[in-house]
Amino acid sequence: MIVVASNYGGSRHPAWYYNVLANPGVTISAGGYTGTFVGQEVMGAERDRLWNVAKAFIPPYAEYERLAGGRTIPVLAFTETD
Repeated sequence: MIVVASNYGGSRHPAWYYNVLANPGVTISAGGYTGTFVGQEVMGAERDRLWNVAKAFIPPYAEYERLAGGRTIPVLAFTETD
């Protein structure tokens, strides 16, 4: 699962981003499914590739990128541990 820490284009990363960095073991609930995952920030070319995929699926991300100014919007990958 890929999650974007856009914070709606704010100048700061969202608080949950720092929580995941400090404690990467998380429980995620979405679409009626709940699972245990480990999160890790994606960096470099793979981050850029996933960011472009995210912008293609969710066009407002391009505006969030503009609004964020110089902040690079983090992309995190969550791997299920169950």
